[in-house]
Amino acid sequence: MEVLETSLRRSTRIKHPPKRYDDYVTLVALITNNDENLCYQEAVEGSKSEKWKEAMKDKMMALDKNDTWDLVELPKDRKTVGCKWVYKLKRSVNSTKDRYKARLVAKGFS
Repeated sequence: MEVLETSLRRSTRIKHPPKRYDDYVTLVALITNNDENLCYQEAVEGSKSEKWKEAMKDKMMALDKNDTWDLVELPKDRKTVGCKWVYKLKRSVNSTKDRYKARLVAKGFS
């Protein structure tokens, strides 16, 4: 019996994600977008470190103003939940007034 080898037919259509996902960052955007710092070290040592530090300071002042947390003694049988900074550069339409946003998020998985 003779076996015929055929190649798979692939679509040549350009795929676009749905508009509802425009606010989410994809892996491709993380790799190609060099303007957003992905870790704390890059934010405080990079060329735009002053803007990122100002964004972190603004966020900490907002958290303090809103009484987001209270400092308490940690019970002996409990572990602390860590946190990390997440950075986002909000671009304006004409790129004249970009906003540097920093968020402090809890590592809920720990």
